[in-house]
Amino acid sequence: MYSGNFDYDVIIVGAGISGLAAAYTIHEKDSNISFLVLEGNDRIGGRVQSTLINVGKSEKELLDIGGQFIGTQQTHLMTLLKKLDIKLYENVNNRGYTLGDFCEGNFYKTTTMPPIFGDTATAQDIMQFLGTLESMSSKVSLENPLTIDDYTDLDSMTMEAFMYNNLSYSFSRSYIRILIKMMCGAEPSDISVLFFLVFCNSTEGLTNSYLRTKSGGKGYWAKNTAAEICEKIATFIGNENIKINNAVAAITRSDICVLVRTAENEYKCRYVIMALPPEHILKVHFFPPLNDLKYTVLKRMQYRPTVKYIVTYRREFWRDMDYNGDLYCCRNLRELFPIMTAYNVSRDGTAVITGLLDVDLAEKKENHKNAVLTQLAAYFGREALEPLDYVEKSWSDDTYFFDSCAVCFPPPKMMKTFTEIRRPLGRLYFAGAETATYWYGHMAGAAQAGFRAAIEVLYELRPQCLTAQDFIDLKPRRTQLQFYSTEEHAMRNDWIVVVEFCENPVVMGVARRKPHISDINRVRRLEFVRKYENEECGFWDKADEAKVVRCIFTILINCLASILFIRTVSNG
Repeated sequence: MYSGNFDYDVIIVGAGISGLAAAYTIHEKDSNISFLVLEGNDRIGGRVQSTLINVGKSEKELLDIGGQFIGTQQTHLMTLLKKLDIKLYENVNNRGYTLGDFCEGNFYKTTTMPPIFGDTATAQDIMQFLGTLESMSSKVSLENPLTIDDYTDLDSMTMEAFMYNNLSYSFSRSYIRILIKMMCGAEPSDISVLFFLVFCNSTEGLTNSYLRTKSGGKGYWAKNTAAEICEKIATFIGNENIKINNAVAAITRSDICVLVRTAENEYKCRYVIMALPPEHILKVHFFPPLNDLKYTVLKRMQYRPTVKYIVTYRREFWRDMDYNGDLYCCRNLRELFPIMTAYNVSRDGTAVITGLLDVDLAEKKENHKNAVLTQLAAYFGREALEPLDYVEKSWSDDTYFFDSCAVCFPPPKMMKTFTEIRRPLGRLYFAGAETATYWYGHMAGAAQAGFRAAIEVLYELRPQCLTAQDFIDLKPRRTQLQFYSTEEHAMRNDWIVVVEFCENPVVMGVARRKPHISDINRVRRLEFVRKYENEECGFWDKADEAKVVRCIFTILINCLASILFIRTVSNG
């Protein structure tokens, strides 16, 4: 198997946001590293895709029919967009009422953000429930979901049962149900309370993932569609390093190399990054096979079909009724009321509404145009029946991808082993939105997972090209740490070294200085905790050591100058 020659240093399987982000990171850190991106589809982008649609101008324009929305707190994705010079549209369509239609057939409207519907009693019931979830989610994370008390019970209980135990009104349960389906692409009966808590934690809170504000998860979208992100990455890394229509059939790995086989070729490389949805990873034949724990986690991952639609009009006629065009709906007669969400993404003189249809309908109809337009007309008037264009995409019909904004999710009783989904196996590493620990399932999560997998590979392949900041950036910006170089902190040099092998933190003892990452091999994460106030302070590198030396030297010079001044005054 090993002859001493490699075709590539790294092969990345999957050319979605995650795989391309991994390729971008590797090429950015060291352009001499050879790599190849293999994609089974006839295009790059994965769950990001654009489509031409009539917007009332001389030519059709591209709009997002896959993943679309972006938030400023999605720091890994925002950093990538800045490097690629991707222009964004800010959501300025919040003026007016947001509509809600929940089971009873009565329409509700609100101007609150997040949108809360119903009378005073139901609104208070919903807010109290959201507050409970926010408080509980702050105690867990995808890095370690077992830090909360009674995690076993929470992983055994479904969100459906939790809703019935903690919500007093059917209206409240309908509202929370639509939020869960919109955020996770899952029915409340499909997921455990613990998974939903860590999901909310990864998105900076439950409500943050669907807020249409600057800091919310749906505050922006790419001006030239999200597909531009993939196109610009492809240009940066070189289109010659991407091969489409090359589905990977088998991967054979040893301690010294990896063989990747497609229908037409065989490649030998040092490392492989798998950036595919769980279902497609299982379609690849691995030799030796995946270990039982990882195989079980991948096999048990669930998904529900998702349908996204786009409707364009000549004007924003809903403004005549002081509506902003956003809608949340949960009706029992789903064949007649297929819309789950609607978002006004109008810009530059165009009138555009997009959203998701109820996931249970994806396999029942080929097209929902008439039902969607009829439902919009019930809310916004008969002008909704006269669109310029209508497009929808069922991601369950796509050969390679299952969903757009929604994502695969684990069933109850699996969170104890869920971290296995991103654990490396020898020279095999894993990316993809389902392996993200920040903004799980979103484009931002895909970018973060690709960045993380690339850093893991580079740490083994070319560690000299990495800096301490690269390891700090692996963690979400909400916990990103600052170095201390002031006199107060520079003189405190007792540090507790916490080394996390895989998922289990181990206190290794007290060090007289903060070690460099290269001091310890094969670690998943390092934290340096200041002993005095148990305050995390980040990684230590030569630059910071020099800062402290300069700081101490400055203090000594100042002390010496003070002594000389005092003696001069005394002698005078």
